Amino acid sequence: MNYEPLISTSNQIRLITLLPYAQSNIPTATQVDQFKPLVRCQIENVSLDDRSEKYRRHLAAGGSQVFGRTANQSWISTCLQEAGLQVGDLKRDGSTSAFWRFGWGDYTALSYAWGEQIAARPIIVDGVYFQVTENLEAALRHLCTRPDFLEGVKLWVDALCINQNDVEERNLQVLRMRNIYSQAMCVVTWLGQEAEESDEAFELLEKFCEKNSHSVEEALAYLEAVRTTCDLFPPGSWIALYRFLDRPYWKRLWIIQEVAMSHSTVQVFCGTQSLYWLELCRAIELVTVEPDLIEKTVSENFEQAEAEYTSGSILSRLERMQHLQIFSQAEASGQDGPDLFMRLLKASRFSEQKDPRDKIFGVLGLMNPSIQAHIQPDYNSSILGVYSNFAKTVINTTGNLDIICQSRVDVSQSSEFPSWIPGWRGDVEVSHELHLLTPFEACGTSGAVVHFKDQGRLLCKGFKVDFVDGIGCTCWNLDSSYHDIVQPSQTHNPYDGVQAVETALWRTLTANRDGWGEVAPDWFSNLIKIPWKLPSELHDLAATMDYHLFDKFRTCKRTLRIFGRELQSYFPTGPIANHLDIPRSKLLEAVTRLHCLLWKRRLLITGKGYIGLAPRTAQQGDIICILLGCSTPVALRHHADYYKLIGECYIHGLMEGEAMKWLNTKDYGLADFSLN
Repeated sequence: MNYEPLISTSNQIRLITLLPYAQSNIPTATQVDQFKPLVRCQIENVSLDDRSEKYRRHLAAGGSQVFGRTANQSWISTCLQEAGLQVGDLKRDGSTSAFWRFGWGDYTALSYAWGEQIAARPIIVDGVYFQVTENLEAALRHLCTRPDFLEGVKLWVDALCINQNDVEERNLQVLRMRNIYSQAMCVVTWLGQEAEESDEAFELLEKFCEKNSHSVEEALAYLEAVRTTCDLFPPGSWIALYRFLDRPYWKRLWIIQEVAMSHSTVQVFCGTQSLYWLELCRAIELVTVEPDLIEKTVSENFEQAEAEYTSGSILSRLERMQHLQIFSQAEASGQDGPDLFMRLLKASRFSEQKDPRDKIFGVLGLMNPSIQAHIQPDYNSSILGVYSNFAKTVINTTGNLDIICQSRVDVSQSSEFPSWIPGWRGDVEVSHELHLLTPFEACGTSGAVVHFKDQGRLLCKGFKVDFVDGIGCTCWNLDSSYHDIVQPSQTHNPYDGVQAVETALWRTLTANRDGWGEVAPDWFSNLIKIPWKLPSELHDLAATMDYHLFDKFRTCKRTLRIFGRELQSYFPTGPIANHLDIPRSKLLEAVTRLHCLLWKRRLLITGKGYIGLAPRTAQQGDIICILLGCSTPVALRHHADYYKLIGECYIHGLMEGEAMKWLNTKDYGLADFSLN
């Protein structure tokens, strides 16, 4: 296809206009549909500055506060009010010509998963055959029949509207993705054709949305009905929901930005079924109120169907949906901050994309403008170059080093990456970083003092506070005969009394934070009151995945000695001496926090006797340092003339700047640490 160059000074983008079908005997990919009419469209360059006079007046009336997604919402609201319509009326008849904002009409943006290039289908663009993926062809074929596209609404599709063979154009258009999606009249999310009982999944979601649209009491009563009524939904409905959430679309990296930049009129399509994004969010919100109930229900559905299911799979998919909702809400409210930034990088890391550089470029539009300004997408750069430049930009822009603790890789394995540059490619050591809503302040209020040296080295200021003396076995490793437990050689105790030691233990096991990132509540202390043999009143707790993993953790580390006592002695062996005075759901919340945090982490005892957590690759003898500008202590391993960064640590008693006071004594002083 011959693309007409885009004129950047005219704020141009390309759009396609879907045309009525044309008969053709060009075969498609399947024999069944080999003579199906082909999708036809025309492509053109248009300017987003070519606004209608009415839309110009609307923007002028709103002042500087009306732009992008906010401008769309306010414009549609005004037009609906003038026409005496509701948003739901758009969904029913699809007529949108009254809302067109530009001299050339208006446009919708498509959000979809590309699919495999192998299963290509032909379409006709400007009279020329053009190959697209099977999933895109299905989306275009569906949209051809919608009233708004029959009226002439245009469509932005990345695979067609960006010249994918022109690297320079791709570089420039990636920077514009935020504006393209936020300024679209609507965003259509295409999940694919109906399959695997997707209609039943929509029925379930619509019901949860309805029940979560009124009072809290009604919503909670419905959850109780789910718990107690076996035939509330047709057999297999929960399997259908799982498979709906397991569709390739939800794993795609680019949707993070596309969904976040969408507005209240975005529609999620799966074949002929559809929901507004806000309706889907409302349903997911209620579904996730009691995660253990949903896990149990889904698991039982799979068992009854004699189908394979991996424990926790539904919860990880629901968590992904929650992240998407958080980003969408944050964009709508203008919210920003370190917690949101770290969530964004985590969501990017566990997403799928064809080009690893998109781990950064694909979410750039959601980052703080001060970071965006220094990142220029360049698909000619190496992966290392892109990740290194991003890490340097974040350090220089924020003045802190927390980014180096993101996405740690196994330093024992050979890698082209210096240890301080995050990997972001998924093959990482931990899935839950310590940087959360209420941040730690191990370095006090100090800012990073760094120099970027040759050969990929980072020179930073800090000081050694301790070293790893004893360390527990790798999490969940039940078959190791505990051979990788290393007992501490010291018995120093920096805590004051038995109760202080027990407090240090349970706060360490949760990194002193709850599942939302706030300081762990005192009732989390019930974790170390859970006996080795559960009493009858807690037998239903034993059936949960979270308890199973918690019990594995303490079992595999039970012989680690803490101040002369084995870990197993800190948990009761018989009936609970002090009755658990919290509801089962609260106890499960604490257990869930523990198992999520401790995945691929090891319990440690320092030379000074502090209890802590470190990545599973930590070893006895690794030093514990406070680096200026880093909110958590870090473990480093010495090599010749440099150090390898092992990762962030939780050291109870050193997380709120306590060690910074040591710099006032003669035994401690700042030094340079060269990280490679």
